[in-house]
Amino acid sequence: MSQSPFHCMPDTFFLTVPSELPGLVVKMLETPFGISDEPLVFFKGTLIGAIHSQITPGRLDISLLPRLDSRRIYPWPTEQEFRSALHSLLETSLDLTLRCEADSDQRIVQEVHDISSLLTKVGEVLAYSTGSICCCPSFSYRPQPDIRVHAMNSPLDATVLCASLDALAEDNRSRVPLMIQLLGLDGHERHEDIVFDLGIFGDPAAIPAIAKAAETTFPYMVRWQNLHEFQRKCAYALARIGTPESREVLEYLAQHSDSHLREYGREGLDNWPMPFIRP
Repeated sequence: MSQSPFHCMPDTFFLTVPSELPGLVVKMLETPFGISDEPLVFFKGTLIGAIHSQITPGRLDISLLPRLDSRRIYPWPTEQEFRSALHSLLETSLDLTLRCEADSDQRIVQEVHDISSLLTKVGEVLAYSTGSICCCPSFSYRPQPDIRVHAMNSPLDATVLCASLDALAEDNRSRVPLMIQLLGLDGHERHEDIVFDLGIFGDPAAIPAIAKAAETTFPYMVRWQNLHEFQRKCAYALARIGTPESREVLEYLAQHSDSHLREYGREGLDNWPMPFIRP
């Protein structure tokens, strides 16, 4: 068994979600001595926490991974695997709440309502839990559905998302969910830069968006004659992510009816995997 990537824990870090959320699975802990009565929670195969309570019918209160006892023999994911799974879950459902308190008795709890602010806060919690920073934020989150749904469909909101992206440092992993949204949106001309950066971050959560973008003809790229360069960057981003899932997409592209996508898919396969190592 792997070891916990987390060494510090906030007083409170829990998530409340519908019990029937797609991708969410509750399984009892398996030990060398048999099945225990400890219910663990997995999202898309990654351990994200344990059941805290099931007081409200149809909903689960989950103590998230940094709150679990690091001495226990769990199927611990890496910090990156947990981050990716949690980000994916948070972007899957509007019907959830998340709360983190550094000190349940003393800290003022800030309310956040947008996904960008939430992911920034989650990144800070994980940095604290891995010992990278010394202060843990206290906050609560409940999404505003009208903002989340509108942001995926309006050119105006593409501008808003770009502004949110520009407000974050280049190496801030909170950029990833914003870039994933922007990669599928019209209303901006930053797709090439975004897919390149997604490859640098190497987050598997970006694979579906990159796969779709590679087959999308953005009108401005046709006008500026850089569509094929963008498609090639999509293939290299998939090679940099370097997971079996990204290889499957490259294999699909390598058999594509479009000759350019076939070429770039094969080129990506020739270079897979090619993870980027930050200096």
